[in-house]
Amino acid sequence: MTKLDALLDAEGAAAEANANAPVTSSTRVTRPGMERAKVLSVRLSEDEYEELLLLAARSGVGPSTMARGLILQGLMEPPPSPYEASLAARVAVLEEWVAAH
Repeated sequence: MTKLDALLDAEGAAAEANANAPVTSSTRVTRPGMERAKVLSVRLSEDEYEELLLLAARSGVGPSTMARGLILQGLMEPPPSPYEASLAARVAVLEEWVAAH
């Protein structure tokens, strides 16, 4: 058992032992993730959903967490516009032609 596991076990036991403890002025009640108040509904094919489940399982997270992470990654690193991709492909062809001649 790691130190973290031991600490979590001890904190869990203490919380269970004091489940009816009164809330005091120094008690800080939080609800993680509440700053994320918007819900997005996305439809996936069966194959897409299975891929998401596999990717999430390999990462040790749930599918919603994985989807959120992928969306946030895409927002930070947006894909190139179709014009940029087309231009990059044309440049590659030109570079090959110049190298061959």
